[in-house]
Amino acid sequence: MQWQSRYGDEKRPHHNLHTAFEDLTNIAAYDLTFYSLYRKSDDLNAFENLVNLFGRKYALIAYLLFLKDRTRYMPIAPKYFDQAFYLLGVDFSTYYKCSWENYLTFNRILSELKVLLADKLEGEVSLLDAHSFAWIISRTIDDNGLSKNTSEYLELSVNQRETVVKARIGQGKFRDELVNYWRVCAVTGCQELSLLRASHIKPWAMCDVKESIDPFNGLLLSPSFDAAFDEGFITFDNAGIMVISAFLRESDAKVLGISPLLSLSQIDPQHQRYLNYHREYIFRKS
Repeated sequence: MQWQSRYGDEKRPHHNLHTAFEDLTNIAAYDLTFYSLYRKSDDLNAFENLVNLFGRKYALIAYLLFLKDRTRYMPIAPKYFDQAFYLLGVDFSTYYKCSWENYLTFNRILSELKVLLADKLEGEVSLLDAHSFAWIISRTIDDNGLSKNTSEYLELSVNQRETVVKARIGQGKFRDELVNYWRVCAVTGCQELSLLRASHIKPWAMCDVKESIDPFNGLLLSPSFDAAFDEGFITFDNAGIMVISAFLRESDAKVLGISPLLSLSQIDPQHQRYLNYHREYIFRKS
């Protein structure tokens, strides 16, 4: 089953939604709730309706609001973000506190982090960038305290931390190194650098500090290929040949210019472990 093969367990917020639709007796309630959420502007009422329908499934509810407006609402994983807030010196908790007021405060804190990052980096930072920054900090903590990865991050100089953050945002040294290596889109040969994306092969959220800024963990891609690669609809074998997921419609692949005849313009042995990870955990296998 594709759901299980890609996400692996039942801890993902989507799982509750996936199983909910197996209960056909509540279809009318689902329809009404989602119509209210995505077609009306009363988000407080929509939040309460979601709680009534799914229970206090904070991760699921936040994810659905994120789908509605990613400029205002972010996904949430209470345990991990509480850890991130602790490291950042923020006295705030979300664990077992699913409420509209708590969720607004969560997003406000991320908005304040966004402002701080933008000021420090002297560039544009989105709410999602701030969310990702907090997420990678949280991912480096285990149940016993700070892990090696967190210690590595906290021991970095200010300039080194900026490099890590800019790599996530697609700016700075990481992008520059990808441009120097690839020169053009790694697949299409597109030369307009302003259109190309600095794409991590092993996703940022799964990287340790060194992997997050390793240029061999990156591809310079045209937007449609970047999106398809990021979503697991395409990957590359050890020779750099494109592999297309069976879950990508042939008609969509044709429109996007995706073909099994395409390949990376070059490949280094240091790319291999990252591509292996992508094929194993990101690529949508049947």
